[in-house]
Amino acid sequence: RYINEIYERGAKETCLVDGWSSHGRYAYIDMTAGPMKWGPTIGGDGVRGPSSLPRVPSFSSWISFSEARKGKSNNPHHISSMADDMKRYQDELVLLQISYSKICRFHAKAKSKECREMKNQIDNVKQSITSIETRGSSDSDFTSTIKTSLAGEGSENEGATSSPPVDLFLSQLGGFVENTVRQLIVPPAPMFPVFFLSRISFHVFIISNHNEFPPKSRQSFDYEMFKHELLRFKLSQQEFSFTFKELSMKSDQALAAAYASALRTVVVPEVHSYHNYNSKELKQEEGEGMISSATRLYLDSKSLRSHLTSLDESSHSSEGTTEQTDPFQTQIHIPIFLFSVKGKYPLFVDKYYQSKAMSDMIIAVQSDFQSWQTPLTCNSNPLYINLRDPTKSILASSLLLIGGLLPNHITYREEQKAAGQNWMWAAMGDSPLCALGTSSSSSFHPLSFTQTQIDIAHRNMLIGSMQISAFLLNAAVRLLLQQKTTLANVRVIEAEEVTRNLRYMQELHQATHLEWDYIANASSLLNWEQAIKHAKLASEHATNLHLISLKVTNMIRLETCKTPPSKQAAMMMMSKQGDTTAGMISIMA
Repeated sequence: RYINEIYERGAKETCLVDGWSSHGRYAYIDMTAGPMKWGPTIGGDGVRGPSSLPRVPSFSSWISFSEARKGKSNNPHHISSMADDMKRYQDELVLLQISYSKICRFHAKAKSKECREMKNQIDNVKQSITSIETRGSSDSDFTSTIKTSLAGEGSENEGATSSPPVDLFLSQLGGFVENTVRQLIVPPAPMFPVFFLSRISFHVFIISNHNEFPPKSRQSFDYEMFKHELLRFKLSQQEFSFTFKELSMKSDQALAAAYASALRTVVVPEVHSYHNYNSKELKQEEGEGMISSATRLYLDSKSLRSHLTSLDESSHSSEGTTEQTDPFQTQIHIPIFLFSVKGKYPLFVDKYYQSKAMSDMIIAVQSDFQSWQTPLTCNSNPLYINLRDPTKSILASSLLLIGGLLPNHITYREEQKAAGQNWMWAAMGDSPLCALGTSSSSSFHPLSFTQTQIDIAHRNMLIGSMQISAFLLNAAVRLLLQQKTTLANVRVIEAEEVTRNLRYMQELHQATHLEWDYIANASSLLNWEQAIKHAKLASEHATNLHLISLKVTNMIRLETCKTPPSKQAAMMMMSKQGDTTAGMISIMA
């Protein structure tokens, strides 16, 4: 099956990386590999380069520092010869051990003179290696020095055992860990809020102008994988539904007009790989490229959205599409319009994207270019994507709307108060959010969201739900703060109905805070089911609190309005002179 797919679609080398973001809740990186580099070819910042990852000090540099601290010779030639001797003895030991295991594996043969001499040679080589290790410093010394440096932090002897190689390595490692946390664990959220919704409906519309290839298949848009990956984000209290419909521009003039009105042509710069040129006149060195201009088509997302929303709702809408901006809504409809075209030039959305998430829909494109060179490179090699297969891009756009997750290379720079780019983890993983990772939904390179990304999406939903309860509770408190306890309204405050409501508001206020405590405990255990359940209860308590506060304040204002202004002034003078009635409103506020 894999061989047939390679013959049908062609196989391209993926990005060689030195780390990986797993499907679980962990990621790893090999700091002794590389150096690696990847990112955009033209423009862009935060690209992965040789200095992006801290380098572990080499054996010879660690020996150099150790010898200098002990007052021994730190002659570079002496250091180099020690490292060369170590490498030579290690290679010799491997060869001797292989020969001994093959020749002397039988008991009778092991007693022969030849095997005894070989055994003595092995022992002599081991002694030589031990001697070099005692003269210099081994890798375990480096590890123990790091532990010693960390253990002495904050003590009166801090810095006594420090070393420049260790200090430099630890400082670079700290910066790398901080950036990794910001990218993988607590990535930036979009500008719009994300709320927990009981029902999410995805409506996929494929609009095509050809019969050259099937728009929906395992080799193009993998609809089954699309559903499978999104269903991984569903909680037990949620319901996901999917509908699918194919339309033709030939039979639907309104859709064809919307497509034509939003179609644009643009010329963009491109960097071609050296291997793409066969002309002998091009004197390009390995790793360098050739810059040229290329023509491409794209759909203007704002123009297309305007035309799609104005079409006949009974024919093309998603039965009440709503934006996720109302915190009190319980369901949302997400239409996905995939335009599948056959033409001379590749087709994109807004010049560069295969799909784009709008506030109330997703616009995606599909064109017949199975191996299109992207403006991204990995280790000086260009990366290619299959423009027939927009599954990865559509999944990323869908997750942005329902979970608020951005691609891995998008970061937020707090100093500039603006979005930025960091391509460190953009290639290490097969998630749809990895821009340089797996680019197709093929069986030998399946796409898969990580468990960490699922946690982040649920956490964003939880934060949005908690913001609702916090907003309502604070609004109720502000209403109560605005009400002054005066002689003009003391009669209504002391009434049985208002007193009962004030006590009930105190209970709701305490219940909301108690639910927040439950949410904190459940979140610490990554139990999102329970956390969302308590968030919904907190929203219910805060909603009731806000409604009762409105009722009580309206009653107080009505009583104040009934009192004539002259009488209010007299009562105010009396309250200033002495007895002021403090009601339970002051306690609540």
